[in-house]
Amino acid sequence: MKKAVVRAAAIFAVVATAVWLGRRAAPRPSEWEAAGKAAVTPPPAVAKSLPPASSPRPDASKPDAAMRAARVRAILRDYEEISAKMSADYGAAGQAFPGGLGAFLRQLALVEREKRKDLATVMTPRELEDYEIGETAAGQKMRAILDGTAATDEQRRAVFRAEQDFDDKFGFTFDLSPPALAAREAARQAAEQQVRGALGDELFVTWLQHDDPTYAHFADFAQQQNLPAGAALALLNVRNGFTLSVLDIAAAPPAAAGPRRAALLEWGREGVAAVAPSLPGDVVAREVASWLQQSPAASPAPKR
Repeated sequence: MKKAVVRAAAIFAVVATAVWLGRRAAPRPSEWEAAGKAAVTPPPAVAKSLPPASSPRPDASKPDAAMRAARVRAILRDYEEISAKMSADYGAAGQAFPGGLGAFLRQLALVEREKRKDLATVMTPRELEDYEIGETAAGQKMRAILDGTAATDEQRRAVFRAEQDFDDKFGFTFDLSPPALAAREAARQAAEQQVRGALGDELFVTWLQHDDPTYAHFADFAQQQNLPAGAALALLNVRNGFTLSVLDIAAAPPAAAGPRRAALLEWGREGVAAVAPSLPGDVVAREVASWLQQSPAASPAPKR
């Protein structure tokens, strides 16, 4: 039984590595397509257990394109070896791995950050961004949603940067306490507004249709209630503010939660009524009550 658990853990570790390091089969838009994959300077916690690099790295001071490409291949190859070893260690330890899956994924995140620093010593900022758009989860998400749309290259890059920044800060966060969830949700909403600012409302709706499953509810609600164009986005904004307040209340002392929740429900009803003054009061009340039931504080599962 223990062997089966260890084998399952090893398989899961490999899958986790593939997901979190963005190793999906997808076209890579930079000149570094042929580069291998791996690391140069691992975090101190990992470095002691690593064997020496199997081959010398080219002199990075030479500006020759072939030498720079060789340097990139060496960096990527080294970091691939580090990630593979970490995955093997996690699979062998199974449930005994110090800190569990969360610690393992945080180590992978540290390795990924070190890899980015090393690549930045060889690539120009534009080349590194091209590489990350092809390789990271944020880049692949952006391309999956915006490929085939009217989004310009600069719009796509702005969206990628917003997504990548959020992932860098919260991609490996596992704290589900109300304050941590509130910080994550505030950052998520800020990233969402950055995307909206970059794309404009028409393309932003396309983005939300793929990225935010709750948007479909507001689009359906607006259609069913014959609300004007833009009402779905306006209702989504009201709900977003409502969600942040719910998380704030969840962190407050229980004695204060009841009155604050009642005040928040009233605030939500006023917000919906301002967007759609023609809606009957009972419809507004039911809609806002559903937000409370579906909030992260009621079911703490981080989105994204």
